[in-house]
Amino acid sequence: MASNPGLAVLNTLVKQSGSGDAAEAAAWETTHNLTNVLVWADTTSYTYFNFGQALGGYYPFTMVVDIDTMELVYLLDTSSAEAMSSVQAILNADHTCADY
Repeated sequence: MASNPGLAVLNTLVKQSGSGDAAEAAAWETTHNLTNVLVWADTTSYTYFNFGQALGGYYPFTMVVDIDTMELVYLLDTSSAEAMSSVQAILNADHTCADY
């Protein structure tokens, strides 16, 4: 991310059994030593009910959103490494978000 200072990686804590909170997000960040990743908690369960269920409720799942178009370009229950081609396509595109 140092080579792309405008790029942000966000880890959203999503639970099937109720909403998350800031304390859980902070504990997740500490437990997994996420120093270059923003960690948020879905306090409304929106992410689970609108995206997680589409994948059968499996965790973790990875979403990539093109901020210029607000288009969901990747949603699968795979590792983050497999989503990198979607991220790279956004970075290679000729639009504002690709300018770092």
